Amino acid sequence: MTTDRPIIVFGSGSFASLAAHVLTHDAQRRVLGFTVDVAHLHSATHDGLPVYPFETLVEHAPPPPADCQILVALGYLQINGLRQARCAAAEAMGYELTRYISRYARIAAGTPIGRNSQIYENVILQPHVRLGADVIVRAGANIGHHSTVGDHSFIASGAVTGGNVSIGQRCFIGLGAIIRDGVRLGDRCFIGAGAVVTGDIEADAVYVGNPARRIAKTSLEVTP
Repeated sequence: MTTDRPIIVFGSGSFASLAAHVLTHDAQRRVLGFTVDVAHLHSATHDGLPVYPFETLVEHAPPPPADCQILVALGYLQINGLRQARCAAAEAMGYELTRYISRYARIAAGTPIGRNSQIYENVILQPHVRLGADVIVRAGANIGHHSTVGDHSFIASGAVTGGNVSIGQRCFIGLGAIIRDGVRLGDRCFIGAGAVVTGDIEADAVYVGNPARRIAKTSLEVTP
């Protein structure tokens, strides 16, 4: 994955603004502008840069797909499903997805980090951690040794896992949550802020509190 091509950021909210800022000032990449679905295109500019309709991006945003990359900077909307869908759509249009890794993160040598992943400042990825594609790990999170994080997951700031933790695809781990060593989280699970998880979690479940307990709603029901 080359890092010399300019970038278009998908999104026009605060998370997209954050991504554009760190790409510019930390990664020293050139951000050409933003893109959103035409239904959400409410302004021609965002943070002083142009906003292009995503559906016609190839026709309206220079340069062509072969000469730039996209970073999809959406949060955990639809339990990360919207970000997953827009990553797939961008690739189908011929764009390569880039990634952002803060120079202030501490990442063990050889750690695989997939496309469209975003690793923010003061993150610790211990030895033998494996991240899938399109994984967001926010500031100060600590992923323990021999842990795996599935595709399209979101780890919020300050979350901590023990070693040998398995996090499924499209999971959300809230601010300051703690996942005990050896725990397995099913796909699309939602762990609330500050929750302490000491046992395995089934797919699509929502757990909150200390110790973490399940509530009646599904993960899709509690995400915008």
